[in-house]
Amino acid sequence: MIDPINVIIADDNEVLCSLVESYFAPREDIKLVGKAFDGEEALELTVEKNPDILLLDIVMPRLDGLAVLDRLRKLNTNTKTIMLSAFGQEYVTRRAAELGAHYFLVKPFDLDTLAKRIIEFSKETESVNEIKTLSHAETLATTINILNEIGVPPHFKGNTYLVEAVSMVLGNHNILYSMTKQLYPAIGKIYNASASQVERAIRHAIEHAWLNGDIELLEKYFGSTTNLEIGRPTNSTFISRLSELVRQKVSG
Repeated sequence: MIDPINVIIADDNEVLCSLVESYFAPREDIKLVGKAFDGEEALELTVEKNPDILLLDIVMPRLDGLAVLDRLRKLNTNTKTIMLSAFGQEYVTRRAAELGAHYFLVKPFDLDTLAKRIIEFSKETESVNEIKTLSHAETLATTINILNEIGVPPHFKGNTYLVEAVSMVLGNHNILYSMTKQLYPAIGKIYNASASQVERAIRHAIEHAWLNGDIELLEKYFGSTTNLEIGRPTNSTFISRLSELVRQKVSG
């Protein structure tokens, strides 16, 4: 019998931790070996249990997720980390990658998807950059379909740039950690546009969807990723969540 993948979840949302615990309880391939509700507890539990995977929230009491990552890196643990967050600020995601995070999963997420990522990363020895690339044709069609569903018009430049962004993110997830220095310039190079023009066009497309699109569908797909101050997700959060939706649909 193959040993189960040992997992710890560190998140101050006790309801989420209980949902994850209940979901994995009947499974034989993944075993939840610990729950932590603050950063200090997460660090202690990870050192004690040495799990295969740590599910680590960004915002927690006592120590935040970045501080936990930094300390684990200094301890040279073999645990792979999947970051959990309801937002996707570029600096935070980039810093998490620098500190050794293997993946960034935006809340709300599907538990079946979480299980798939845990299995993927428990088996992978290479970096997230080298994960199998999904079919380009399927990715393209699925992205276009989702954007159409949520109300991003196909003639918007932002629509075209978002399709390209998803393709790039699925080929190299780390590019999300450097939107302004890598992702926007890379898209601009293809379409003869500046990085700032790409950023503005994507922002305009997202704003249009939230003002004119199907609110119920937007809530279903993007849920709590909406930034309360601006009334929509940030570009990085939207692209991260959209990429995950496409991955789910294409990989089944």
